Amino acid sequence: NSRGRNGNNRANNLDRDRTTLEYGRIQSLLDKFGFIYCADRPIEIFFHYSESNQPIHSLQVGQEVQFYVGPAQETGGGRDRDRDGNGN
Repeated sequence: NSRGRNGNNRANNLDRDRTTLEYGRIQSLLDKFGFIYCADRPIEIFFHYSESNQPIHSLQVGQEVQFYVGPAQETGGGRDRDRDGNGN
């Protein structure tokens, strides 16, 4: 599960009004972020641990998750990757 980008409940509700609930599996977990394979499209989605509403120690590679996708933050530098990881 993923929360809105800034942790603000009001912003979370506004973000969810403009996005669709998606499903996927955690593909990788790194130091402060990870990637989720989307179930309905052939890409991986970047997520920062601060966006998770679950304790970080409870997240596992292969775990099924639900999440909302919003626009990338201008300063975040995050991006979607296709499943082969080459960015095309």
